[in-house]
Amino acid sequence: MVNVNSAGRVTTVRRSGQADLSHTIRSVSMSIDGTETERRFFYNCRRATEGGVALHVCNVSSFWSRLAPQLSHHDEAVKHALVALGAAHQLFRLTSHERSDPVIGAGSFLADRLDVFVVHQYNKAIAILCRRLAEQTDQNTTLTLVCCLAFICLESLRSNYCAAIAHLQNGLRVIESSVDIARVSNGSSGTNFRGGGVADTDLRDIVIQFRNIELCIHCFSSEIPMTLGSKFYRLPRCRYSEIAAPRAFTSLKQCHEARIELASVIMSRDWELRHRKGHAQFWSSTEVQEELTYLRQRGLAVDKSIKAFVAGPYAPARGTWDYYSYCMDMLHVTCVRAVVELMPFPGDQHGLISQTPRFQDDFITRMADYGAAMHGVHTSRACEPSSDFLLETAIIGPMYWTYVYAMVPRVRETVLKILQETKHREGPWDASTTLKLLKTKLPQDLGNRETSAEGGAPSLRKWGGESDCYKPLSG
Repeated sequence: MVNVNSAGRVTTVRRSGQADLSHTIRSVSMSIDGTETERRFFYNCRRATEGGVALHVCNVSSFWSRLAPQLSHHDEAVKHALVALGAAHQLFRLTSHERSDPVIGAGSFLADRLDVFVVHQYNKAIAILCRRLAEQTDQNTTLTLVCCLAFICLESLRSNYCAAIAHLQNGLRVIESSVDIARVSNGSSGTNFRGGGVADTDLRDIVIQFRNIELCIHCFSSEIPMTLGSKFYRLPRCRYSEIAAPRAFTSLKQCHEARIELASVIMSRDWELRHRKGHAQFWSSTEVQEELTYLRQRGLAVDKSIKAFVAGPYAPARGTWDYYSYCMDMLHVTCVRAVVELMPFPGDQHGLISQTPRFQDDFITRMADYGAAMHGVHTSRACEPSSDFLLETAIIGPMYWTYVYAMVPRVRETVLKILQETKHREGPWDASTTLKLLKTKLPQDLGNRETSAEGGAPSLRKWGGESDCYKPLSG
């Protein structure tokens, strides 16, 4: 993993002959300078990430398709990190989907040889980064962040989600100490960041990647706070009394971006107010009630805007990946709207709200229905999956939370069926592991208690709980 100093800043040495990236970045190629094997797995990385690393038709970022490959042509650490990622993806496909055929391409790499190659390339990238720990430059900060993103992907593919979290934490510390969030959040300039590296818009893209991954992993583990999301957006108090009105969307991209912004805002506020949960006097104050009203109105406005889009002339056809993406956005919007309702309460009091018919009908049943619609598209023979390589949460995480709060057997059965037939991985979320976890817990574990009746064993993690969602499997 990349080391940071006590201030959280990565300080790196510019190698002799290393050119200023702002002048040397050229059109991206499917190949690199290196051995035949390195070139093969770099190509594999390009193919695996060409549509992004989210199971959504809107690849709103060009980071994986353009920026990261371009930087790999000019930096050895990035090159080896992407080569390792390409090999890790091939190994993931081998172990997950190709057990009957252990041979990979013409190179005849077996799984054990692939794993050795992944670790070798991984260590090469880390060694180069560590050799730069004597001097801090903006260019090296950018390169370190790119490598961190590749390492997060790599460890997620290897099911080492604790290591992926560690790389995310390191990247967030680098951003906190070395990146001007106020500047890059505007995203309106194409000039070089402090004259040293890539354009401001590209650096913003990198930071947004971290913000989105922070959001996804925060939903899985309490180890990841919403620090970056909080910095990107803080609700001005003067806006609490405003009415959040629906907007006229004309594309899935607009729907998708509105959903991500909504999720970032709500999850950030939920994290910021975590120590206030259960404090009745705080939550009953006029100011806090105005804020909750605003969050509810904003969530409802996004919900209505996306529904209006689907009812209009630009509506995606059912059974298509466009329709899958619409359902995914609605699933996530419904999920974070439910979080607003639970926000004032600690986990052991969630039942006061979550077990009511209104909460079950408005949120939990709808989440299961959107998940079932997504799954129907994903398993259709007419639609090939766009990717099996995901950093961002699509369906597995929301289905976990649907099961945790579901009071209706039909809803729980729907979730179990979806997870049983889902093969891809989404960041730390693995369908088979999640299914194993849910099947070990009895329905009565879904009430208000934090431990099950069986010898005090940990129950399913509720929203905002300590540790991570897979903790019950480790005892």
